[in-house]
Amino acid sequence: MTIPNVLADLYVSKQMHGANIAHDIVNVARKQLKAHNLECTAFSITHNQFIELRGYPDINSFVKEHVLQNQYRARISHYPASYRTINDNTSRDRFYELIKVHHFMTEPFTGYKVPFSMGIINEQPHHHPGNTRFRCMPILPLDSKMWVMVTNLPINIQLLEKISKLEHADSFTFSQTSDTEIINKLDLCSYEHTTIWLSSTIGLQIMEQCSKLEIFNKRYSIKFTGKEFIVNGDVILYLDDNNEFRFFTAN
Repeated sequence: MTIPNVLADLYVSKQMHGANIAHDIVNVARKQLKAHNLECTAFSITHNQFIELRGYPDINSFVKEHVLQNQYRARISHYPASYRTINDNTSRDRFYELIKVHHFMTEPFTGYKVPFSMGIINEQPHHHPGNTRFRCMPILPLDSKMWVMVTNLPINIQLLEKISKLEHADSFTFSQTSDTEIINKLDLCSYEHTTIWLSSTIGLQIMEQCSKLEIFNKRYSIKFTGKEFIVNGDVILYLDDNNEFRFFTAN
């Protein structure tokens, strides 16, 4: 999903990470919020609470309409380790998005690192970043927790009140919380290739540029057989008897 009307798009760090960069992330975020007379509150909520707020994830429509664009011919794409997406509208780049699905399906789950930011668009709750994480939630641990950030834009006030009433494990605001506490809660010392957005819809967003992360710095082969998606030899998605895409999980 493209977030329109970005108020601030700030590239904070490259490969560097650690305490200095973490402080930069907090300071830039806080400075931009203050410049626009806004506050951002972060809540620690559960997997199920997020789905209740956002709605149940739909991997089927994403694959059919976005990845395949309803073109079901068999095909294969190969990517060097140095590959970087250029244009989301190319078939090659749309296939490449499945590397993140492959990651969640084949690597041990270590938690939701980057916080989801939520806001109201066209009267419906939306989030950014984390679209792939959201679509993979059906196969991720049900007892997992995550940070959700909500900026007090006028359109988001009811959403902010709704989340505030949940039985959340923890919460903090950017203006009233120390740098060290924010860094520790969000584990900002581990962030790399960090970008901060402040948009007029979702509000504050802290992101990592996934395609530049070391965990994805490998060669990929992504094949669609007409029935299955296979990434580096692993079947990740398949068409069931009802012509719906499902996650492939060995039982």
